[in-house]
Formats: sequence, structure tokens, C-alpha cells
Amino acid sequence: MSDSLTVSYGGRQYEVKRRDAGESGEPGEVWQVLQDGALLTSFPAEDGDEPGEVREKATAWLEGNRSRPSADIGRQ
Repeated sequence: MSDSLTVSYGGRQYEVKRRDAGESGEPGEVWQVLQDGALLTSFPAEDGDEPGEVREKATAWLEGNRSRPSADIGRQ
């Protein structure tokens, strides 16, 4: 699987990138969801993650947070 993919949601494009603990500051590997380079959220990466699964998790987060003010995105 690639270490990055693009997700389209609500007319915008989001980059989803796999980062190891050294790059992310997290205790393990994570997938980071970015908008224009700004971190929106992250979730644990697992061996064998399929692109469709990663896309589904990222889209679910975007859907669940669509009502948040854009200035608040990334402040979790």
C-alpha cells in the first residue's frame, strides 16, 4: 500500500499520509489527514491497511466534523 492517498470530500481535496512515530510525535504509526498541509486529525495505522479502509476512516471523520468552524479544524 502507498504511504499517501488523496480523499475528496465536500468539494475539497485532503491528503492522507502514513507517518511513523518519529515523524508524527505519536507513540506509533498513524495516518494523518491534512488540508493544505495543515493537520486535521490522525488515527492509528495498522499493518495491512487497505486504501479503501483508510479512505473510509478519513471520510467518516470529515463527515462527523463537517459542522465544526473551519478555524477550529485541527485543534483536537
